[in-house]
Amino acid sequence: MNPAQPLFPGLPARLAGLEELAENLWWSWHPRARMLFKLLDRQAWKQSGHNPDRMLRDLPGEVLTAAAANADYLRVYDEVRAEFRAHVTGQHCSYLGFVPEDRNFAVAYFSAEYGLHRSLPFYAGGLGFLAGDHLKECSDLCIPLVAVGFMYPEGYLRQRLGDDGWQENRDEPLDRDAAAITRVVGDDGRQVVVRVPLMDPPVAVAVWKVNVGQIPLYLLDSDIPQNDPASRG
Repeated sequence: MNPAQPLFPGLPARLAGLEELAENLWWSWHPRARMLFKLLDRQAWKQSGHNPDRMLRDLPGEVLTAAAANADYLRVYDEVRAEFRAHVTGQHCSYLGFVPEDRNFAVAYFSAEYGLHRSLPFYAGGLGFLAGDHLKECSDLCIPLVAVGFMYPEGYLRQRLGDDGWQENRDEPLDRDAAAITRVVGDDGRQVVVRVPLMDPPVAVAVWKVNVGQIPLYLLDSDIPQNDPASRG
């Protein structure tokens, strides 16, 4: 992915802020932000699994053009975008006294699992969803936190009953090109890969990032060609 290129080329300039909103999970716990995407096309929102990243990639251009000319939609868009920008830039950070100029430190938060939203189907149990809620709450409280965890791209299962009455499980792997997750790239434009010398041979991990409001979540991914099959899995 080239970060210099727009993720959604079909977005009209008047709605360019939808890209930034879609790529930050802030929308997932703010009802008006979710409604902003739902108002574009209710059926498409449902079919996307409530995933604005996927929906914006699939929406016909005429739907977006119509929204850009709709005064009622633009009023909601401007209000939600202003609220989002005020939050992520720390303009409303007064709950615990962490005003932006005083937040010159960071809290490191480590968890093996993060449950955040169905659009990011990572494996997570109860404690993983608690960790995800911690990130959202720290964002709302403006606590300067940096989170680190693991990438589990095949964590979800879809269950159904087969014709014989037995339960069938279908894997739901993460589509990384249609979710609010991005590669962390170095100065050379390539994804950052770190070698972890905790075993022999060392394991290499690629780094991904998820924006959770103000909180950056970095995920370590061992499923890359540099590793042997056992380590990749």
